Amino acid sequence: MLHFYLTFTGILPSNSNITYRKEKCKGTKKWLYSFRDAVLAAKEEQDWLKNAKKDGTYSAEALAEKQKSFGTIVLESDCDLSIENAYAAYAERWEIEIVMRYYKSACQFDDTRVQDDYSVIGSEFCDFLATVLTFRLIKAFDGGKLLEKHTYKKVMATLKRAKKIRIEGKGWQIIKIAPSATDIIQKLGLLTLPKAEPKMRGRKPNPKSV
Repeated sequence: MLHFYLTFTGILPSNSNITYRKEKCKGTKKWLYSFRDAVLAAKEEQDWLKNAKKDGTYSAEALAEKQKSFGTIVLESDCDLSIENAYAAYAERWEIEIVMRYYKSACQFDDTRVQDDYSVIGSEFCDFLATVLTFRLIKAFDGGKLLEKHTYKKVMATLKRAKKIRIEGKGWQIIKIAPSATDIIQKLGLLTLPKAEPKMRGRKPNPKSV
């Protein structure tokens, strides 16, 4: 039955290397989205042949069976998505995993092994707050176009190092940081550099003649 979903019916509009198929599961409110990446399929076949030669397990029948699934992925969802949105959700899964792993480490979250209802609710509430905070930060980073050149981890590390100290007569001043870090902080609207004084044109007046 799975091979039916690996018989692809179209080419992804945004990527000519990827073919797809979308089908609704009969009798349910679920959809299956299957994709095949031709570039990834070639790489997986190359790796399989290399290992088969090394192990002495090659056979034409085994290769033919494996070729049906090289470079493929099948997703199940209870949402009727466009084929582009379904693939985008799959393609961005690692970014979501990295963000969640980062906050789990930063907030020192651990696996919940508690029995009390209040303890479970408290742990889940902390996870919820971390998730909301994370995606607000991502939105801010994306608004400053920072994620086009930097990773989420890089921006967070820069913010961690950026500190201000209070100098008598000058107020709060940011400590000296690298120009690339200064650019990140500026794009987030957290630092405004003083405007350069306009250059005077012409000859300066002679104080003795005034």
